[in-house]
Amino acid sequence: MLILNGELKMEGTVKWFDSKKGYGFVEGEDGEDYFAHYTAIEEGTFIHDNDHVSFDPVETERGKQAQKVKKVGDQQTE
Repeated sequence: MLILNGELKMEGTVKWFDSKKGYGFVEGEDGEDYFAHYTAIEEGTFIHDNDHVSFDPVETERGKQAQKVKKVGDQQTE
């Protein structure tokens, strides 16, 4: 984890993401699972199982969520 511009950032791996349903889960570097909704993914980015991503970890009433999800490394979009 690191703090960038006052925001907590984390990296992790997409466990699974169903583009038809619009959501999935990311395993953070802390070993925890974070819910990822399509609206939290950087515009123009498509994530797939096992992609390496960075995100803002957020604790909500409904559990841990990944916000501002971006691919790390390979920046190609499909």
